Amino acid sequence: GASNRKTFTISFWVKRCQLGVLQMIIAQGANHNNATAIMFDTSNRLRFSHNDSGSATYNVTTNRTFEDTSKFYHILASVDTTQSTASDRVKLYVDGELVTSFATSTYPTQDFDLDFNSTGTVAVSGQIPTGTLFPFDGYLAEINLVDGTALTPSTFGVTDTSTGRWIP
Repeated sequence: GASNRKTFTISFWVKRCQLGVLQMIIAQGANHNNATAIMFDTSNRLRFSHNDSGSATYNVTTNRTFEDTSKFYHILASVDTTQSTASDRVKLYVDGELVTSFATSTYPTQDFDLDFNSTGTVAVSGQIPTGTLFPFDGYLAEINLVDGTALTPSTFGVTDTSTGRWIP
């Protein structure tokens, strides 16, 4: 059922197998033209986007690419559209580190209701059932959608002091 569409956290571990194609990781909405999603784009960048009527109304895309197919990345999207500062409304973290370099950064307006936590279908590892499919080719683990709280990576992982790697 519908719940808080302004404040939530999405966390998951992902290992890619195919590069250079659009791949949905998780999405929710009425169809592919009207949905909020986290995906890898054709340039292997991470993208958090919201589409209305087939147009990317809000889009936060990293400059960093994700081309290492031998490792798991921890991805966290911390969303709170009630924040007055636009860049605080969608925060992306990779392996515990806040991403600060973006190719595109069009943030939701204040108090905007995104499609996560709506009554629409949640699709993991592919597109919403009605519309074009953009299947994910890889591995996903520990997928969490936390309703009503914009969390930080420390809730889901820690840096291993012996290796310096981010781990669950």
